Amino acid sequence: LGHFGRYNPNKLTNNVSGGGLINKEAPFSKQDIQMCKDISEKMMDFGIFYTGIDVLESKILEVNVACPGGIGLCKPYGIKSELEMMKRFEEITNNLARQYGK
Repeated sequence: LGHFGRYNPNKLTNNVSGGGLINKEAPFSKQDIQMCKDISEKMMDFGIFYTGIDVLESKILEVNVACPGGIGLCKPYGIKSELEMMKRFEEITNNLARQYGK
């Protein structure tokens, strides 16, 4: 659906719930984006269609499956992530139905 950076000038941690700020212009390299796409494809193979992937300096820190967050953080930027998610889920469901003939 997208990506954003987080930073916190007052603390070591960048969690938004702990006072971190969103930087939607955060630089993500082509390598970072490809790495996340590769992980995304693997997660979908496992039937997991929404995750949060934490990346720092082109290294995976964490793959958040149980509580990925991020959906509500897109709203201030005019991104209707819930609509994008529903479109994506519909696309995935249709692909699975075609694949398994249902």
